[in-house]
Amino acid sequence: MKLRFTSEAEAELNQILDYYHTIDPVLAIRFLREVEKLRDRLLQFPESGHSRLAGRYRLALVAGFPYALAYTATDKEILVEYLPHLKRRPHHWRKD
Repeated sequence: MKLRFTSEAEAELNQILDYYHTIDPVLAIRFLREVEKLRDRLLQFPESGHSRLAGRYRLALVAGFPYALAYTATDKEILVEYLPHLKRRPHHWRKD
């Protein structure tokens, strides 16, 4: 199994990293490490994200940050489609 970001999700990730880097470069590194830990967990346990609130997506929370990975999972791939900020427009990613 592999995990892949859509181009939109990758752009969101880069925007978030840029934002945190302007505050403190160490904060950007911490955020990226938490996303990497989450990626590793999802590769082991693809069904571990919350599905009840996210419509067709599962949400996996980024530890220590107000973000989540909104993803879909098949037998072969986890596709991260959005990185919603959970305190701003929390359901803007929903397309169902």
